[in-house]
Amino acid sequence: MSRKEIIKPDRMNTPRPPFSLGTKFGNLVFVAGQAAHNLDTNAVEGGIREQTRQAMDRVKLILEGAGASTEHVVDTTCYLANIADFGVFNEEYRKYFPSAPPARTTVQSTLMAENGLIEISATACIPGPGEGKQTFAPSAVGTPAPPFSPGISFGNLVFVAGQSAFNPVTRRADGDLREQVNTTLDRVKGVLEEAGSSMENVLTVYCYLTSRADFAAFNEEYRRHFPNAQPARATLEMVQPAQNGLIEVEVIACTNQARKEIITPSTMAQPRVPFSLATRVDDLVFVSGQAAFDADLGRSVGDIREQTRTTLGRLKVILEAAGTSMENVLDATCWLAN
Repeated sequence: MSRKEIIKPDRMNTPRPPFSLGTKFGNLVFVAGQAAHNLDTNAVEGGIREQTRQAMDRVKLILEGAGASTEHVVDTTCYLANIADFGVFNEEYRKYFPSAPPARTTVQSTLMAENGLIEISATACIPGPGEGKQTFAPSAVGTPAPPFSPGISFGNLVFVAGQSAFNPVTRRADGDLREQVNTTLDRVKGVLEEAGSSMENVLTVYCYLTSRADFAAFNEEYRRHFPNAQPARATLEMVQPAQNGLIEVEVIACTNQARKEIITPSTMAQPRVPFSLATRVDDLVFVSGQAAFDADLGRSVGDIREQTRTTLGRLKVILEAAGTSMENVLDATCWLAN
């Protein structure tokens, strides 16, 4: 069985916050979100071009420390402080992935680094003999103008880039929230089927809504696409790159040859919204976004310390129900309200 390894490149300092720059598990490499900290001074300086290069150089260095390269990247998530930087960011990002670019999701978010304009996290797969990543661009989805692939498969995993209802002819996302949800998830379905998977095999979903007021209507439409064995899920409020964009969805799935399991701890109630607390395929466990939400009160309870403890306590229970532990967590994404 594979064992979790911590990646510590020689040229990079250990982060002050409690996270590792990268982890490795078998042939999978997870790179923590990288801002544009200068390797020599640790300062974050320059415009979006300089910061994109600096962040990507840091991602590249961590990958090399794990025995991988940018050619092995299958998925990235890119957070921009200002969505108006999207075009210039793409110009620089493209230089690191001249061919077979990874799946990608790009959203606007408040960043932790002072003066930070961008943060990039990545997942890579190191191929063994006879292995390699495959890219997929179904005709119904088309090849995107920005530098990313709609879908990437490696082994039993399929990574689907953030999909939206963007219309390349009108240059905007078409329709109201319900229409955009259905268009977006139909596109996800097309990529999965092209890659030898299906909606039934989706393991985890990241849903980015422009407005939390759309949450209930979004769930109604989303449920129709996942009536059974629902995947793990996290749903956030974010600004979308597409004009009039109300939703973007990225997924990780397993192929039709693999077996997906649903994890339901006996001590935790099944969520009222359409997702599972966790899923598992082979030796990987995907846990839904957890919060300190009290379903009876209809709100989260406690200050930030209490909510952090409650949230991580829930994660611990779910992981133990899946036969693993907090010590084995490879990658975590944390969203703070403030």
